[in-house]
Amino acid sequence: GDWIEIQKYDVDITVAENREIYYREWVTVKFLTDRATMFYKALPLEGDRYYDIEASCAGNEDFSFYVADNPDVDGFMDINCVGGVQKGAVWTYEISYTMELGANEKENGMLLDVVGYGTTVPLNDVSVTMHFPSEVQSVELYGDYGSDAPPSGVTYTLFEGRKTLKIEADYLPVVYNSVYGEYTAQGITVDFTLPAGSLKDFATTRIFTKDLWAILL
Repeated sequence: GDWIEIQKYDVDITVAENREIYYREWVTVKFLTDRATMFYKALPLEGDRYYDIEASCAGNEDFSFYVADNPDVDGFMDINCVGGVQKGAVWTYEISYTMELGANEKENGMLLDVVGYGTTVPLNDVSVTMHFPSEVQSVELYGDYGSDAPPSGVTYTLFEGRKTLKIEADYLPVVYNSVYGEYTAQGITVDFTLPAGSLKDFATTRIFTKDLWAILL
């Protein structure tokens, strides 16, 4: 059986002109067994890079977190949230990080996983708010990893002059992920386009990365 239940999953994402993406996530977790030792958030590496990783858990005096490679699946990094874990406990974890995509899959836009594909239990009460530097020209949502099929039971609206996107789903079920070869919760990928020039040129943002500045200094 499942060790945890994810009761609520809220994400707030800001896409910056320099192609940095700032994530803030609030994940409400109920622990269903005493065998659980932590809650962890898996981030796919695949050339993507992450900065300024933070995690907190309001009211949890025993909380701490650390970042490590996933021990079971290559290509994932885990934000491990420990402390206060016992059967029946309910905690809301707030996790934030800045992400840089490792590949430019789309001109004047991005293919962005706003709800990732690494969760092994269903997601309930899902809400994603995305903020863009300019109005969205086109947007499509995909639900199966590596597929262009729209996700079922997911609604979205654009507002504030098409600069904010709100996505909602009551429930994202566990489905077979043929790319990973295992069962994981359905994710949500957003494929969006902005007016030309809204985002810095991909090659430029990669040449002058934080790492290169560190080397130059």
